[in-house]
Amino acid sequence: MKRHHLSDGASANTARTNGYDLIARYDPRTAAWLSAIFPGFGHLLINHNVRGVFFTLSEVFVNTFAHVNESMVYTFCGQFERAAEELNPNWAIGYAVIYLFSMMDSYRLAIDQNRLIDRGVRGINRIAPAYVRSQEFIYSNEKNPWVGVAFSCLLPGLGQFYVQRYWLAIYGVFWSWVYGTLSGFNTALIRLLLGDMEGAARLDPHWLLFMPSLVGGAAHHTFVCCLRQNRLFRTEQRLYLCREYQRANIRLARYRGQ
Repeated sequence: MKRHHLSDGASANTARTNGYDLIARYDPRTAAWLSAIFPGFGHLLINHNVRGVFFTLSEVFVNTFAHVNESMVYTFCGQFERAAEELNPNWAIGYAVIYLFSMMDSYRLAIDQNRLIDRGVRGINRIAPAYVRSQEFIYSNEKNPWVGVAFSCLLPGLGQFYVQRYWLAIYGVFWSWVYGTLSGFNTALIRLLLGDMEGAARLDPHWLLFMPSLVGGAAHHTFVCCLRQNRLFRTEQRLYLCREYQRANIRLARYRGQ
């Protein structure tokens, strides 16, 4: 039996209870860069979700005790002495270790995953277009990447719902509300809409600095997943047409008058 190979590197798809997923090639530099933006995001990109969740939680926990974000704010304002006083050196060392290891580990895992695909995991015979589970009906279809990005910018996690990565979506929405609430962003937005400029300026810089990384990481993840799933969807259609119609004996029916 002839084996088909995917030209774009997406080798197979699996639909677990957490949503639609696939095996694909990823640029190790992109994974490392996302880990530099927020430790753990590079692992989530390449589908190492357990490590990704561990590193994201470690980032929030250690950063909070090390006061890294507060020191960054004082540094940006030119108050270098105040920044040095704010930073806790004991926790800062642990933060640096987590930060650097997350970048290195996501880079290494992306390379290993690409090698695994090149060694033969990419050979497939069929891609199932839909799965029925007790939790969800999971299916393959084409998606607009920019629509997913818009959802992620509106509220991080909604884009993951769009690409059917459900548990990651719930994780993203949870932290969106945590950061928005603890930073005072949600309250400040309401006050801004009501014209209370002074009240809208009352924000907690520590929790607020997490939000740009969360929005950017969620948007990038959604965009990449849309592209990968669209390629897999088109590949599944090509395989289906080849399997069902390429060698089929098709006869044209004659009308009775002929």
